Amino acid sequence: MPVCSPVPDVDIPSVDVASLFLGRGRELVARRCAAGTPEPPQLVDADTGDSLTVSALVQMAESIAAALSARGFSLDAQACNADGLGRVVVMYSPVDIRASAIHYGTLMAGGAYTAADPAMDTANLARRLAEVGADVVFVAPALLPQLRAAIAQAAVDIPAANIVLTRGSDAQHPGIDTLDPVPPGTVLDRLSRAGAGLAERVALIVYSAGTTGPPKGVMLTHRNVVAMWAMVGSYSGSMQAKVPNRPRRTTLSALPLWHIYGHCTLCYQPFAAGDCVVQLPGFELSAYLHAIDKHKPDHLNATPALLCALVSGTRVAGAGRVTLAALPAQEFAIDSVRSVVCGGAPLPPALRRRYTDYFGGIPILTGYGQTETTSVIGGSAWVPPAAGAVGVLYPNSRAMVVDAAGRETAGFGELCVAGPHIMRGYMDHSAGWDAADGFLRTGDCARIDRDGNIYHRGRMADVIHTAAGPVYPVEIESALAEQPAVADAAAVGCGPVGSERAIVFVVTALPPDADVPLHLAGIEEWLAQRLGVVVECRSASAIPTSPAGKVLRHLLRAQLGDLGDGGCDSGKVVTSSRPICGLASDC
Repeated sequence: MPVCSPVPDVDIPSVDVASLFLGRGRELVARRCAAGTPEPPQLVDADTGDSLTVSALVQMAESIAAALSARGFSLDAQACNADGLGRVVVMYSPVDIRASAIHYGTLMAGGAYTAADPAMDTANLARRLAEVGADVVFVAPALLPQLRAAIAQAAVDIPAANIVLTRGSDAQHPGIDTLDPVPPGTVLDRLSRAGAGLAERVALIVYSAGTTGPPKGVMLTHRNVVAMWAMVGSYSGSMQAKVPNRPRRTTLSALPLWHIYGHCTLCYQPFAAGDCVVQLPGFELSAYLHAIDKHKPDHLNATPALLCALVSGTRVAGAGRVTLAALPAQEFAIDSVRSVVCGGAPLPPALRRRYTDYFGGIPILTGYGQTETTSVIGGSAWVPPAAGAVGVLYPNSRAMVVDAAGRETAGFGELCVAGPHIMRGYMDHSAGWDAADGFLRTGDCARIDRDGNIYHRGRMADVIHTAAGPVYPVEIESALAEQPAVADAAAVGCGPVGSERAIVFVVTALPPDADVPLHLAGIEEWLAQRLGVVVECRSASAIPTSPAGKVLRHLLRAQLGDLGDGGCDSGKVVTSSRPICGLASDC
């Protein structure tokens, strides 16, 4: 029988996304005004210093909504296709806090919003514009030539008046700041009267990370997003319910806005939890430390890859202060950080303990989910997970595990999840779940116990099928996370299924000029004793990850093919030219 969450079901409001989140934001403003407190910035660009208050963001969103309505966008049900998808707005820009206003303005006008990675090449951007059926594009001025080339290649009809510049304007293209303003509150108040009818319409098209294949467009409805917010607990777990008037906190984020985690952090967290979000354009270690030191955030939204880079690239200089490993003369204060949420990829327990110690014992909340589940499946916000579990199943959802034949099993197999947070479907209409019972087949290898604890072993496609039986990369990586001399590691399979070899790429945690050796053969012996698995180790300078922090294993497999005689088919082991050290069994 499917397992239900141990947390009682929560109420999911029948309302659209903009009415819910911006309505909560306006309530916060009204309370502050009643108390005589000036309205503070809600979104801050850490790079430029630009900021938006709730009132300024709502006003900008309403002007965008009015401009989109004038371009044919409509709240009418007849304006949608059979998938509940209306007209589509594409945000094509580096990270910009105005993305939040564009998102809400799109939803207020009855459209669907998607963001495109600015690093995407012309051919992929052209395919993206064609697949989503882009009607309007908000673009950073510097990316306008690439956008024009992609529009021509995709042969889509997007007139110049429907290309809106995120900064400034020109003779052909309007800019956000040149859109006609509307009386404050008019669009949002009108929307709230129609909000319930928008629940099943597509609000977001978010593309998956593409770790096991090409990225797929995931259609998420207003109800999916509202359910996600209710299930997680207003992004602060049960704290928000227990302490509704908790002090306003500042959150630092360097997450990309074209992935679900970063989008939720910028667009929903500031209004659901009342946080001020300080947004970095991306993660670069020195800039990240400068932002912590300058903005004094109470909270970080991060990924395992980000935390790994932070801890590996710095040295503790004293209580609440660190230095860059490469530049030890400059210190940064990090003692303002009181909590961390880590999502985007599983966080091994050993690394969780290491990161907790790094920040002086503060809590690190974990979350596990997928784009297809509106970013949530399980976490530690409501109930502490059991040892070894990545999280506890969130309320209002059910889960089961099936074997290769599709039969329910109590052991490890493919995790299947059902609930109001499950996507509407893929843009290409490829299969994702059994419509008869509503369960999404996640493609993740996991086990779930009767208390809702989820034990995750990675992607089904990543399981290494050796002659001795299955080997799970996440178990190898979790074990190596206990080794102080290993900064990062990733395992992949090599060879035909049934006789694959487990190849482990290892990144050292020691500085490059360290004289203490760590022999890769020692790691192989230690893993054989610890886990009973046979592996071959290779030295790596870094583990490739997606912007959301997931390991890009296909790039590691490609490296194996590039090694020539030392590659996958030769059986030879590639070792580091200058070994490094740290395992007790080898030193």
